[in-house]
Amino acid sequence: MIELSKDEYNRVLPLLKNLAFEPVFAYSVIDNNQAGKVFVDHSVNPASILIIHSYGQYLLAGNGENKRFMDDVVEFLMNDQNHSNYYDLFATTTELLFQISGRLAGRSVLLNRSFFTFDLSKFHDLKTINTFPINLY
Repeated sequence: MIELSKDEYNRVLPLLKNLAFEPVFAYSVIDNNQAGKVFVDHSVNPASILIIHSYGQYLLAGNGENKRFMDDVVEFLMNDQNHSNYYDLFATTTELLFQISGRLAGRSVLLNRSFFTFDLSKFHDLKTINTFPINLY
């Protein structure tokens, strides 16, 4: 894995487009608002990335076709010295998850996340929640 310098973080932005979820924690690292690290498979034109947020949230994105990079990701995740107590790894595709899940067997727990959208029109139809009035502007 190649670690990018902070001024190179914007190189990975194309890999975060059109995801099923908005990786806010990853953007906070890229924008240098939160501490973290960005690892890539290629320093100029990355196709795979691992973004590490200092609070233990990790994002694995890209195509995962670089075997050496994927091996390095697994090696990084297996090394307890790279993490505080635990980490949450978000893989952007099932293919990426499949590539690493078997190798992390016994050292990881697979969790599923649900994503919701806020429907303001339905919210406006509510008069009260738990008997507390809602003031809508």
